[in-house]
Amino acid sequence: MESMHFSSENIKNGLETGKEREVREAIFSSLIIDQLLTTTEKSLEDADYEDDEIEEFKEALVGLSSEEIKGVLSLPYELRGVVFNMYKKRIEKGDSTPSRMVKDLNTLAEEHGFTIGYHISNIDLEPQVSTDAKKKEWNIKGYELDDRDGVPMAYYSLDYGNVYRQKSGKYLYLVRAETGERTSHKRDLSNNWGRSTQLSIIEKINIHEFDEKTERAYKEISEK
Repeated sequence: MESMHFSSENIKNGLETGKEREVREAIFSSLIIDQLLTTTEKSLEDADYEDDEIEEFKEALVGLSSEEIKGVLSLPYELRGVVFNMYKKRIEKGDSTPSRMVKDLNTLAEEHGFTIGYHISNIDLEPQVSTDAKKKEWNIKGYELDDRDGVPMAYYSLDYGNVYRQKSGKYLYLVRAETGERTSHKRDLSNNWGRSTQLSIIEKINIHEFDEKTERAYKEISEK
């Protein structure tokens, strides 16, 4: 599935109004979605989905907004296999379809405010898998005591422009952010940051590589 977001209204409007940050935000969002699509497709293959089922899943995303797609693709590493295997069994029984799965995940994301959060670190965290492969975890535990909560918290930004860069970090962890009203996640007053005692990791990327991709795409689009 090729990138379908570089021609989005956010980029167009940003170029017309000279809002560089808005353009970069939209470009980065597109790159993240493309990365998560690749990760998701691999997970579907691992769950023995047929090629036509994977295509149906991806086609069901086409009618969604970028934010809705982020919600659908925000399944953490530890849940992705479980959810895809569950739906695979339903599909084989004729009780569901890949497009129905997308609809269900979108509804769930809307109900709980699931989306993508960004946590930068210089620590290379790897997934933890039990010896029998039945339990998988990939989390960031809170390590900074927050006076507001009285417990160690882990933090994430909700957009590219607010990624915390004061501390050096090579790895950008895409985590499941929870922005709904009934969630253990807390948010700051500006709504650009969230925090929790533990964050569930979706994917890990090299922030420097994605910064370069973002700038390269911005330059190409600006010169058109």
